[in-house]
Parts: sequence; structure tokens; C-alpha cells
Amino acid sequence: MLASGNWGGTIKLWDTASGQELRTLDWQHGGVDSVAFSPNGRVLVSGGAGDSPIKLWDTESGKLLRTFKVGSYVRPFGLEAYGPVTSVAFSNEGMLASGGNAVRLWDVNSGAERVKLISLSDGGWLAITPEGYYDASPGADKYVNVRIGNQVYGVDQYRNRFYRPLVVQAALAGKPITDLANIANVKPAPSVAIVDTPLMVDKEEVKVRVHVTDQGGGIGDVRFYLNGTLVGQVQSRDILLRSNTDTSKGHTLTYNLKLVAGKNALQVIAFNAENSMQSIEAVHTIKARIADFLPTLHALIIGIDEYDNPKYKLQYAVADAVLIEKTLNDNAAKFYKNRVRIQRLTTRPKTTKDVILAALKGYRIQVKPNDVFLFFIASHGTIDHGEFYLLTSNVDSVSSHILRASALSQKDITSAIANIPATKKIVLIDSCNSGKLGDAIQVALLTRGLSEETALKLLGEAVGSVLLSAATSQQQAIEGYKSHGLFTYVVTEGMKGAADENRDGFVWTNELVGYVDSQVRSISESHFGQKQSPTTGLTGIFPLTKTH
Repeated sequence: MLASGNWGGTIKLWDTASGQELRTLDWQHGGVDSVAFSPNGRVLVSGGAGDSPIKLWDTESGKLLRTFKVGSYVRPFGLEAYGPVTSVAFSNEGMLASGGNAVRLWDVNSGAERVKLISLSDGGWLAITPEGYYDASPGADKYVNVRIGNQVYGVDQYRNRFYRPLVVQAALAGKPITDLANIANVKPAPSVAIVDTPLMVDKEEVKVRVHVTDQGGGIGDVRFYLNGTLVGQVQSRDILLRSNTDTSKGHTLTYNLKLVAGKNALQVIAFNAENSMQSIEAVHTIKARIADFLPTLHALIIGIDEYDNPKYKLQYAVADAVLIEKTLNDNAAKFYKNRVRIQRLTTRPKTTKDVILAALKGYRIQVKPNDVFLFFIASHGTIDHGEFYLLTSNVDSVSSHILRASALSQKDITSAIANIPATKKIVLIDSCNSGKLGDAIQVALLTRGLSEETALKLLGEAVGSVLLSAATSQQQAIEGYKSHGLFTYVVTEGMKGAADENRDGFVWTNELVGYVDSQVRSISESHFGQKQSPTTGLTGIFPLTKTH
């Protein structure tokens, strides 16, 4: 059978053997740009122009089976258009693809859109579900907008809540996760502006005044970034206490910001009350005419083998912490000229949640903006109700209420490290999953779409600088490689000099990230016959250790 469309608003079906016309389908939407048959030939799909340009037909009866409502598409920079459907095609998995100003994937049986695929001119891409959950190439979400009511917002403003690659995978597999929030129902973030703040100072600290105005979604956390790194966070419950309040005019918050010598690029963002949408950033540059002190490396190193529940016992976490400490003392000290300050927590009761958070809080005073802060923890990791947790020694169960009370949450870690004023931060997490969750779709269903990899990426992006983590939620971190966890062993080998790719005598953070990523993958497959893919993030490039 052959099908042909025309600009007269009809589709004709032909018998290919005889050339006889079989029937005419009444399109009723202007020109027909594309047609395609299902694999069994029983169904025809047609595409064209208009706001409902995709139709599904029964080829035997000529009956219209379904009309797909395409609607409008908000292109990069807020330009909105319907555009024609220029191509259509069936897959063998009950899915239909349509091409035009975006590629859309549809469920043939229900008519529901599964995912929209958007290509950018620079080679970037973004895949987004109708509910707003998305996956994207690095930085692509900054260039795609969504329309909510009469307002257009950047997709990146929703990253904290809606960057969920597993939800996209589930949608593509025809197993959408139900009962998740919809981006259309998210209340707007507040507006934020930096006011009455000097452009030049001759002291190490300055008062930054930030005006935050509720736009209908309430006010949540306010974050302060200095030269690209998160150096301060004020939580929503503290804003009223620390601000001059006039609810009709917003809140003016004063924050004491420590500065580095020279240029200080300040960015401030504010979240709505649910911390699900962030504001457009406010920016300000301050030049500090102060002495440029030599940096100190501060490191908090944690390894937890023993837990209140004996079944969680680990064998190599403490050994890994000791190895990290020795490596820094032997190699980082060469670069920082013995300005290395290490605190190691490996025995009870020093490995409980409260003690660890207290230790992190202590660095708020010790650390200066030009210092480097390194956080390492080897422990169990797990996800519960869309939140990532690291188990501390006082955890005896992974039930929700125990995790909330006794484990270190992603939010705990972000908030604690956020308020350490160092502009160079490194987070190393060697987490052994408390229970292997299975394939990607199973993980998506069990964790409400949040994977360990996504949680840690968001943590790294929030804090800034460098993040390295052992494995993803679908993998088990390999233990027992030369009496250590594979991830930690590779990290320390890189710090000792193996990562010095350009042979300049220093291990830079970008070199360490590349080395760990390639070596963990290579060794896990060649020595253990299984794949381990570390999670990596890099926003700051600076030397960490000296090799000679």
C-alpha cells in the first residue's frame, strides 16, 4: 500500500500492485507534509501544519483513530510557534516520532506525548517530559524556556527539582512515574537584587545587602556564590530573623561576605519556599585592595566501617580515609608548603551525624576565601523519597524516619559546605550502596526519579569547584582493590602524580577528574569484569598536589 498527501487537505491510499486508488482520507487541516505506515501496515500516521497536525488512521476502513494535540513549543529565547510536522515515523515499541521545530515521541495507544527532544545550534540537546522533568547536555537548560501561564522561564531555574534523567528514561520506556509534581504547578521564585553594596573596598570582609521580593511562591534559601563557588547560604527560616522586613516591599538581607584579593564576582540566587525553583541571578563585582595571603588546604576526612546495625559493616572505609590523609600529607604539603590542616573522623562517637555537622560548622571560622577545602567521606549511600543520604555510624535502619533523623542528607551536606567561605572546594564521596537497586527504570520507580548520580551532580553544582563520587545507583562500588575501595585508590594514585597529564609537576583538578573517570572505568572492567562509572563534576580548575 502507498499513501500520498497533498495541499488540498486529503490523503490518498493506493494499491501498489495495481496502482488503483483505494480510498481518500479527509485531512481537514490544510497541507499534508508527511505520512508513514505502522510496521504491520494497519495504521497510517499523517503530519502537517496547524495546532493539531498529527492524525492516526485505520488503513482498512479509513477511519480516523486519534488526533495528537501538539500545541505550541517555546523555543530558545522564548520564541513560541506551532510549526509544521515535517516528518513522522513508527517504532516497533508502540511509539511514534514526529519531527518539526522539535522532535516529539508519542505513545501510539494513548496518544500521550512521552518526551520532547530539542536540539540547539551549538550541538547541545535537551529532552523534557510533558510534566517538565528533563535531561540535557551540560549547560543546555540555560538556553531553553518553558511557558507557565503567561510567563516564560528558563528551564535551568527548575534544575534543583526537575533535572531527573531517570524520569526521562522511564517515560521513553513507556513506564512513566505517576504522582510526581508538574512544572506548571510550581510557584514562582522570588526576585533578587544586590543593593547598597560597594564596588571597591580595602578590607577582607564586606556587608552585602540583598533585596528579596516574593513573587507568589514564598521565599526559600538564598545562596551566595563568590567567583563561581558557593560560599554562603541563608535558609528560609533565618531570613526573617536576619532581614529588615516589610512584606509589601520584600526583605532586605545583610550578609557578611569574606573577600579574596582583587576581583570578587558575586552571584546571588533565591529559591521559592519549596526550593523547587530559583530566581534569575543577581550579580555584582567588588574589587578588594587587600593582601593576597598564601592558601591553606583544610581537609575533613571521614571513614565509617562500624554502624549500629552490624549488617552495614564495611571493610575498607577507614583504610580509605587513612590513605587519603597520608596522600595529602605526603603530596599536598609539597604545594601548600606545610599549610595543610587535616581532621580525620573514623571512630565512634566521632562518626555520627551531629559530630560531623559540628566539624563542618567549625570550618566557617577557620577557612579564608583563598583557601582550599576538601571533604572526603567513605560510607554507605542510599536514596529515600527523592532524597540522597549518607549513612553515619548511628544509623541502624534505612527506614525513612531513621534516615531523616540520623543520616547525612544531601541538603545537610550542601548547607554545611555552602557556608565554608573557601572559593575552592573538593568533595570526594566513596559511597557503597546499602542495597543494589537494579536497572535504571527500577531505580526511577523506587526513588521517585532521583538517582545517586543525579543527587551528587546537583550537590556538586550547588557547592561549586570539584566533585568526584564512586559509582551510580545502578552499580555497586568495587571494594577490595589493593586493600582499598577502587575509587579511593585511584583518587590517591592520581594525587600522587599519575594524573599529572601535562607533566608540569602539579596535579590540577581537571587532570584528577579526567584520570579518575578513565581509570575507575578501565580497572573495574579489566580486573573485576563489571562496569563502575564514577560521577564527576568540575567548575573550578586549580592545582591540588605537587609531584616533586
